[in-house]
Amino acid sequence: TGTVHEISFPRKPIRSNIDLRFRGHIALTTRSTAVIPVLMEQGSYDKGWEPVMEATLVVVARSAAGKACPINQIKVG
Repeated sequence: TGTVHEISFPRKPIRSNIDLRFRGHIALTTRSTAVIPVLMEQGSYDKGWEPVMEATLVVVARSAAGKACPINQIKVG
């Protein structure tokens, strides 16, 4: 199960003729939840990248019975 917790478009419009790239990482895990910030940028490696969309995804692991399932935890160190 997943949801978009927050989404913003700091620059308008997104142009269809310029490359896009997505970046993200797992910022937090609990027993059955992961929070993933995602950034979509437009541009190129030689001209630079500008953010065009930022979002925070929340993913919740559930079993077929609808109960929470444990997910792998982030290990720091």
